[in-house]
Amino acid sequence: MAKVRPLRTSMYVPGNKEDWMRKAPQYGSDALIFDLEDSVPVPDKEEARVLVRKMLEELGGEKPTLTVRVNRLETGLTGDDLEAITCPQLYGVLLPKVESSADVVEVDNLLSYFEHKAGMAVGSVFVDPGLETAQSIRQSYEIATASPRIAHMG
Repeated sequence: MAKVRPLRTSMYVPGNKEDWMRKAPQYGSDALIFDLEDSVPVPDKEEARVLVRKMLEELGGEKPTLTVRVNRLETGLTGDDLEAITCPQLYGVLLPKVESSADVVEVDNLLSYFEHKAGMAVGSVFVDPGLETAQSIRQSYEIATASPRIAHMG
């Protein structure tokens, strides 16, 4: 398991805007969250995955911490997102609209597969489950303890 970093400030950047991603580190936030979810129109998702991977590889390092918000599980796009972005420069994945611990376990399993495929140590990438509904708040303890990958929650 990688070392957990403090993330006091985060900046969301659309994953289909290469110039924005390239400029984002100059603003000094602790973390950049490259967004593959809401800020990217469906027709642009594939290209955005390629751009995000490129930016992870180019900008990767200690500062800023690089994370990616993937599409929620219900869309059927999460696996493609994770396959495209799993690389040593990726610190963590923001998983939106988590409803239960089963969501976290599913993403943990997918990440383990893609980390192994990429030659990375399994457990290298953290997961930040997004609690966005009353159901997820009620299930917050179960979600938080569903995987050792949980480093942050929001």
